[in-house]
Amino acid sequence: MSNGENELFMNAPVQSNEEYGHQNDLNHDIFGSAPSSPNLDAQQDGSGDTAGRRGLEHPSDVARLRSLHVTNGYREGIAISKEQYIQAGFDEGYSLGGEIGLKAGWCLGALEGMRKGLRQSGNSEVTLAVKDEALKLWEEAEKELKTESLFSTEYFSPEGISLFGVTLKEGQTEDDIDVSDVAAAHPLIAKWTRKVLDLAGRVELELPTR
Repeated sequence: MSNGENELFMNAPVQSNEEYGHQNDLNHDIFGSAPSSPNLDAQQDGSGDTAGRRGLEHPSDVARLRSLHVTNGYREGIAISKEQYIQAGFDEGYSLGGEIGLKAGWCLGALEGMRKGLRQSGNSEVTLAVKDEALKLWEEAEKELKTESLFSTEYFSPEGISLFGVTLKEGQTEDDIDVSDVAAAHPLIAKWTRKVLDLAGRVELELPTR
């Protein structure tokens, strides 16, 4: 080697260990691989399956999964049940409301018919007294048999359940009760049905019952 080459070689900057390590770090950022997968490492050392089973068998995990399934099952059951019974409940309430309306209409119609019929009758003291009573009853019934009175919270819960009982007829069982029986047991309907029939009996009028 010539003297010039020796001088060039001797004067070349020497790279320190710190600088070399820094370059390695830069290269590692570019070419370095992602951290190894814990699952892969576990499988490679033969402990992955055991660790997985231990995780699933942990008591807290089992309790959490059981609670989750119970909650999901409850919600699904509620949804199915509501769809199944809400229409049936609506239909039953509609039928009962309609039957109560028919019976209230029967009472009002019968009273008005008797009131108008008595106008054309004689003017004896008995007839005049019955006329006055028929008019009074009709006016009272008009007030008491309004929708807001018939379906008030005194007789029905906010859910539409009747708060009055049904008296069984002779030989009748609870399974035999229908909407007509429930409507007839409504306190206002029962009250005015009796009053109408009583007035009809006094004027010797036979009314078809509803």
